[in-house]
Amino acid sequence: RKSDSFIWKAMVKGKKIIQLRACYGVATGGKINIWEDPWLAPFHLLSRVDSPLEVYLVKDLLLENYSWNVLIGELFDDEPAEKILLTPNPL
Repeated sequence: RKSDSFIWKAMVKGKKIIQLRACYGVATGGKINIWEDPWLAPFHLLSRVDSPLEVYLVKDLLLENYSWNVLIGELFDDEPAEKILLTPNPL
């Protein structure tokens, strides 16, 4: 609004910029929805590919030792799959 202060306008603009770039930290991935939550920058929302594997949470992509499951290549397009596999072990 016109009546908003310069500082408030800057904060609102900054929030929009942060929302464009921010994503969740993975940790155990138990609460992060693979398909609906922004968890892998810059791919904020990932596209599903046809796969018989049923995965919903980031934890479903992790092995018991918290390394990434190599089946990630079957679930995602090449670029996001590579980004996931290059992401350091979350724990």
